[in-house]
Amino acid sequence: MARTFKRGLIGREDLSLGVTNFSRSTSTGGSQTITQIPDFDATASNNTTAVRTSKGALAFNYWLMKTRTITSSDFLSVTDSVILCDCTSGAITLSLAAAATNSGRLIFIKKIDSSGNAMTIDPNGAELIDGAATKATSTQYVSFTIVSDGTAWYIF
Repeated sequence: MARTFKRGLIGREDLSLGVTNFSRSTSTGGSQTITQIPDFDATASNNTTAVRTSKGALAFNYWLMKTRTITSSDFLSVTDSVILCDCTSGAITLSLAAAATNSGRLIFIKKIDSSGNAMTIDPNGAELIDGAATKATSTQYVSFTIVSDGTAWYIF
């Protein structure tokens, strides 16, 4: 449900109007700032804020995601959203949970080091990822966005 405000609180997130900036601090310590526009209204709902002016509307989205850097093989938990893999010390295998219990789940995975060590994504049991048993890369800054449809994992 969207709320309209000029000054005040959005749920547990603080909204303040300064002389030149409209800023919003999130409960995790992040913030968003845009230039203040005279005579504006703003609305907020879950992860979207919209600013309306006489010239039109501007909307921006934000996601608060758990980010974790992994330096050795690990199982991804249900709270993992962004995984940064540092394979400097050796190859890493990321074991995924069952696709059936993670339908619609989206995970972002990126290899961040320059070593030639592999980062491998390994679905649960006999499950597949894009039709293969595993997906691997040894190239720095290669990333995978994966999603489960309830039966398998897919890369976008």
